[in-house]
Amino acid sequence: MTRDPGRGDEDGLDTATLQGLAQDVGVEQLALVIGLFADELARRAADLDRAREAVDVDGLRRAAHGIKGSASTFGARRVEAAARRLETDCRSARPPQELAVACGELLAAMERSAGWVRRWLAAPGKTE
Repeated sequence: MTRDPGRGDEDGLDTATLQGLAQDVGVEQLALVIGLFADELARRAADLDRAREAVDVDGLRRAAHGIKGSASTFGARRVEAAARRLETDCRSARPPQELAVACGELLAAMERSAGWVRRWLAAPGKTE
């Protein structure tokens, strides 16, 4: 179904999820949908960064919740886990410095996943 560009699925998208998406949207539309996810990661990273800079705990929680949902839909398991941790930390009223660390971890996971998606989109034979 998919070619694995680089290090494997650890930072990328779950193969079974990609296969399900291909069945839902059609193989010919899969690259478009995955590209939209990469664009969404960039938008959500900007929202997350703004909330972090403003020390807006509710904004961080909302952003993490949205990222968690998108990551789950696309099979970005590491992003999903990091978003879940940040959302939980926000609800647990962790100190701002701990939230900043969790936010940084989420942003790093998102960047790695977006990089994987960019490599995947550039690789020939994505739907083999």
